[in-house]
Amino acid sequence: GINAEYMGPAMASVLFFKVDGLDNEALIRSPQQTFAILAALFATADEAVRAAPALEKVKHVGPTYLVVGGLFGQEGHAAALVSLARTVLRAVATIARPAVVSEATWHRVQLSVRVGLHSGPLVGGVLGH
Repeated sequence: GINAEYMGPAMASVLFFKVDGLDNEALIRSPQQTFAILAALFATADEAVRAAPALEKVKHVGPTYLVVGGLFGQEGHAAALVSLARTVLRAVATIARPAVVSEATWHRVQLSVRVGLHSGPLVGGVLGH
């Protein structure tokens, strides 16, 4: 049988963002450049999450980053995640371009960020064995 028990906050928020465009031909030739861009962007996000007591980084896998808010009943989690999303969107537009990739290469790179945000009841658990 299935053993499932809901244990969680009445209201919480979850946000993910995914960097698109890193597979662009201009960056495929340099994995170091791809890594540098993700490192700069994720460092910005990590700093913003640490500064917001209502937020908790879950993980990042490749170009995808996952954060939850309000897990322990903190107020303001949705607003904190909206602020984080804005920070990430600004960062992707202003990452130290010349320091990360050459100016000539940067103009051929089309980076974008997809952001998903939801607030409401949150259910989580471990699936599989």
